[in-house]
Amino acid sequence: MAEKLGLSGKDVLAAIIVGHEVQARIGLACVPATERGFFSVPVFGNFGAAASAAKLLKKVKLIVPPKSIDADKITIKLKNGKDYSISVKSWKEHYTSPLTTEELLAKFRDATGNTLSPNQAERSIELVLNLDNLKDVTELMKIITFPG
Repeated sequence: MAEKLGLSGKDVLAAIIVGHEVQARIGLACVPATERGFFSVPVFGNFGAAASAAKLLKKVKLIVPPKSIDADKITIKLKNGKDYSISVKSWKEHYTSPLTTEELLAKFRDATGNTLSPNQAERSIELVLNLDNLKDVTELMKIITFPG
C-alpha cells in the first residue's frame, strides 16, 4: 500500500507504530477475557491492521501527548464527533519497560514455534536484525509467508 501511494519509510514506520499501539492497547483492555481463554490475536490484529492502513491513507493522526498527560490513555475521535477512550497502565512491553533483545527473540521463537522450523526462525531473526544491509528481502519473505 505504501509503495503504491509513494510513501516514505518514515510514513511506513509511523503506520506500524500506530497499528501496534492500537492493537496492544485494545488487547490490554481485554486482558480479563484473554485470561478466561479467549484467543484475542485475530480480533485485535484486525484493529491494528486497520489503524495502520488508516495512517497510511492519512485518515488518522498520531498525536504524542506531552509527558504531563497520562501516556496510558488512547483516544479515538470519530468524524461524527464521538470520542472513545481507554486507559491502560504500563505493561512489560511498554516503552517504559521494554523487552530486552533476548526476551524479544524468545517471544518470537515461541510465537513462531508452530509455524516456522527452528532453522527458519533463526534465519528470519538473522535477516531482520540485518535488514538495513539487505539488498533484497525475497529470502525473508519466503520464510515468513505461506503460499496462498
